[in-house]
Amino acid sequence: GESVPRAWYDYRRFPFKCYAWEKNGQIYEKFGVRWLKTHSIDMSKIMPKAFPKQNTMSRDRAHLERLVQEMCNAELVHWVLAFLSPVFWLLIEGWYGVAITIGYALSNLGDIMIQRYNRPRIIMILKRMEACESC
Repeated sequence: GESVPRAWYDYRRFPFKCYAWEKNGQIYEKFGVRWLKTHSIDMSKIMPKAFPKQNTMSRDRAHLERLVQEMCNAELVHWVLAFLSPVFWLLIEGWYGVAITIGYALSNLGDIMIQRYNRPRIIMILKRMEACESC
């Protein structure tokens, strides 16, 4: 995901745009996204060159726009990993391979939900900033 140019991501277009049925991310609360957020690993803490996503309280417009792009990138990476999860089933025989495949796919779907839950909130902040700039 680090090699994909961030300019390719547009949160207003498929597959990243927020759909009405998502209710600005609130639908994911029914799936325990708040718990997932507190128990998920932030790769920017492991990879020092990665863009820091958590605990950034910056209200700088450029920073928030980059954060949205990074969220789109993270979502794309987790979709690819979720779709590749059947590889484990092919490589590991028996029930253990099935269990690992299901667990890996579900963990990536959880990370996708986190991105789709958080991104609308950042976008709302950006839209408020834009409205204030035009005043």
